Amino acid sequence: MKRPSKLIVVSSAFTLLIFLVALAYTTGLPKELKVGASPIASEEVVVQPQIDQHQIALELVNDDVRIRNRAIDSAKSIAPANTGVELRSALINLLSKENEIVKKSHRMGVTLDTLDDPDVITIIQRMVAEFNDPTAIGVLAEALGMGTVIRPLAGFGEQAVPAIVSVVSSSESHYSAVDDGLRTLRLIVEGTKRPPLSTNTLAQIRSVVRQRLDGRQPMFTTVWYAIDLATIVDDVGLREIVKNLAENRNAVLARGIDDPSIIEKTQKRATDRLAGIPAQPRP
Repeated sequence: MKRPSKLIVVSSAFTLLIFLVALAYTTGLPKELKVGASPIASEEVVVQPQIDQHQIALELVNDDVRIRNRAIDSAKSIAPANTGVELRSALINLLSKENEIVKKSHRMGVTLDTLDDPDVITIIQRMVAEFNDPTAIGVLAEALGMGTVIRPLAGFGEQAVPAIVSVVSSSESHYSAVDDGLRTLRLIVEGTKRPPLSTNTLAQIRSVVRQRLDGRQPMFTTVWYAIDLATIVDDVGLREIVKNLAENRNAVLARGIDDPSIIEKTQKRATDRLAGIPAQPRP
């Protein structure tokens, strides 16, 4: 049998080499295995830009709304856990400022969008809420009324009650803030099982519920949310007030509710809560 010539062997080896090179470039093999690839050159180093939190904090108080909004966008890109003390304080102070603008719109009787962008305000509210910082409870309570901070405040539990009660009990609070406060207190009461709320905390809640159930209220919804709360704080006197509302049409009229359909809905709500049908949403 004849042995293959050296020329054939070399030719076959060269063909195989060409095949392997082509395979390496078409099959996604690791770069370090590809012919001519350098392991050092194949590693790309991505340098993340450093965010100047001090500069953002300064821009948040700038009178130019465009600069302020740009700073807010920059702050949004930073995870709450990575937000430094200075920037966190600046955002909390900014929310305090926006709270005053919201109150001003109520006093003037104008829509909020004539003084500032409501969407931007809710963004600031959410950013501060995401810090889950107990030192921000007061400013978050003052932000009640736009529906944004109800759940975050309820998450603080009992420690948030005094600040919320202060808002709900104030004659200067807009009805929307009062309503949000009552809803938040209900979530706290329903969400606190072990250990239960302290005697002092329950006393504060019962007192402010009685205030919002007695006499005329600025909006029928305030009576509704007070009914929801009155029936879950283990107070016989409050349940009697709710029972009177359920059974006595004149009692509902005395709260400033005179629309027949709203009177009917108010009495049904009182009846349902006395029967143990829980308010929505749940904790």
